Order: sequence, then structure tokens, then C-alpha cells
Amino acid sequence: MIRLAYLALALALVGCAGLEQARKDALAADALWTCRCAVAGVAAGRSAPDGPEHLWVAAGREILRLDPDGTAETLWTAPPFSEVIRFEALDLDADGVDEWVVVLDVGNVRGEVIEVVDGARRRRGKAYAGWLRAWSGEGGPMVLGQRAGGDRPYWGTVSRLGLDDQGRWQPVEGGPDYPPRVGIFDPFTLADAPGRRFGLREDGRVVEYGPVTGLASPEQWVSDGRPVGRPVEVERTFRSVLGEEEESVVRLPPPVVARPGGGALVVAGTPAAVAVFEDFVVHRGGEVRAISAAPDRGATWGVRTPVVGRAITAATPWTPAGRTVWAAGVWTRAPQEFGPPESRVLLFDPATGDPVDRAALAGPERRWPEAVDALPPARPDAPTEVP
Repeated sequence: MIRLAYLALALALVGCAGLEQARKDALAADALWTCRCAVAGVAAGRSAPDGPEHLWVAAGREILRLDPDGTAETLWTAPPFSEVIRFEALDLDADGVDEWVVVLDVGNVRGEVIEVVDGARRRRGKAYAGWLRAWSGEGGPMVLGQRAGGDRPYWGTVSRLGLDDQGRWQPVEGGPDYPPRVGIFDPFTLADAPGRRFGLREDGRVVEYGPVTGLASPEQWVSDGRPVGRPVEVERTFRSVLGEEEESVVRLPPPVVARPGGGALVVAGTPAAVAVFEDFVVHRGGEVRAISAAPDRGATWGVRTPVVGRAITAATPWTPAGRTVWAAGVWTRAPQEFGPPESRVLLFDPATGDPVDRAALAGPERRWPEAVDALPPARPDAPTEVP
């Protein structure tokens, strides 16, 4: 079984005055968009070579486009009884159009690459039985894959993938120098440090890897705290090498996203849960941080957003109408007994980290709609994949 570990408000459980203020700040922020759903990812990119940069949001089975005026349109719908648990966008073939790399819960882990065909989003090739990731670093943009099975889920070999004659994703040569026995989503590169490899550890710290030697990849540098958030949990059943059925939980970090001018954005949070209930986990909150490579080794931290008191699931730079902001998907309410969860997309100033009023993205004559209460229905012509 796979599930999202939904967020509940930590303040009500721990009575922390700092979290009380963070909660008030989060509620006071002027959200670009609000939904009764759990946002699993956000990304920015283009659907046409000369088109505007869009902001895309993955929530439930839907991937939607958010406009600067806060309106949302469903562009793609996953198969019934499935759920998007990870979402990235990258121009994989240098044609000016960004493909989507999506990981789905369909009762097991399945990865898909979604491209633009005749103006609509369609699957490229066949589905991949395992994890998929969009990688940008040494070797250029590519798709990485890691099978979901094995004696340790999420610990299999990470390979560069390409399509064979039957449209199946298969390992090909030319992948990155990837640390062994590390989850597919943890290593990352920084454009201002070519040839160097960084990563996200399970304890939430950022590391810089040394040369790969045998079965170990020594860590040359480890950050002093600033734990990275892992808000999305994947729970699955698998068979061990002895044939026994076991369960394991994998905590997924949000994507590390390159930012204009160098460096990247990471989502920080508290790795330990404040409280664990039957169907969700309460985290202390999260923030978005800029990170850059230090001259010799390690990394330095730059601008940060306020700790919003909620779990941030993803963040990305976005440039609508010539102004760059940071857009972050935030879980703001856990599912209630008779009510759905809630998520918001908040905007931040990359120069200061301060919240940005959504009206700053619109002209003086434009009116902003009220936040929606639910995902908009899919358009009749929205392409829907079948299993």
C-alpha cells in the first residue's frame, strides 16, 4: 500500500508559541491557489518553445496549470485508482518544451514520462515499473530509473534509461556517476560546481560525496543541521530475497530545483515527526532555502523563507510576466474525519524570502478569483491515460 503522510498542525499538539506565530503567518499569507487536496509537487516550465513559463501543480490524480491570476486548469489526469506521489519537469531533448516525469501509486510504484504531442500531454513510451527521476547534471538532461522491487526497496541500481524499439524504458550507457546504495532522489548537482556531487541524507543533512570507490562513497562534507524536509511517505509491501513478504516505508524529499543565477532551492523541515497517528504524520513545518556550492568543498546557505508552520512538499522558481518568484506547495490542513485535506500554493520573493502578495503578479485592473474549494473538473478533451 502507498500513502501520502498528510500534515496536521503541530501547534495544537505541542503548544509552541513560535509555531503559533508561524501558523498565523501561514494563514495570513495571500495564497495564489487553495484546494481541498494534497499537493504532491510543483514545477515550472514551458509547453511551447516560445511560450510563457507555466506553473504546474500535481495533486491527487491531476496535474494542473496555475495562471498568475490564480485560476487553474487540469492538463492531465492519471488512471483511476491512482495518485501522483512525485512530479518533476525538465526539457529532456533540448527542444524548448519541458517534459514531465511522474511517479504514480497504482497499487505499486510506476513511473511515466509525459510529453506534448499536438498540443496535448501524452505518455512517452510505456510505463516503467519503478521510480523515475529527471536528472540534470553531468551528461546533460536525462531520465533515471530505479526498480521498485529487490531485497531493499528504493535501494536498487540507478540507471540512465532510454526507449527501445517497443517503447520500453531500458538501461543505457552514459548515466551519472551515482553513489551506490543511495535512493534515486537523494543525489543532486549544482551548476556552479561542475563535477561535484551533493546529496540528501536520511537524517536530513546535506552532504558532498567524494569519489566512488567500491561499495562506498565517502562523504567529504556534512552540513551542520538545517535538515531537509521529507514530507511524502511511501508505504509498500515487497518480497525479500528469501521470499518473505515485508513492509517498508520510504520518505521522499522534494526535488532540488536549479535557480536562476546559480545554485538551487531545497525544502527544509524537521525530519522527526511531532506526532504519528493512524493515517497521517504531523511535522513541525518547513521553509524554502537557497543553496550554493562553496569554493573548495561543501555548500553555503542563502536566502530562506519564513518557517510557515506547515509541511512544504515542493518549491520552484517561476517567472510569470518577467518577475521571478518562488512558488511552494504547502499542506495546510490534515484530513478530518468528515473533511478533506487542504493545500495552498504560496509565493515568496527570492531576494528576501518574504511572502509575495499574489496581486503583485497582476495588472492593476485584473481581479483575483476566490480560492477554489476543490480540484477543477478535467476538461472533456483532457488526455487520460489508461493502465
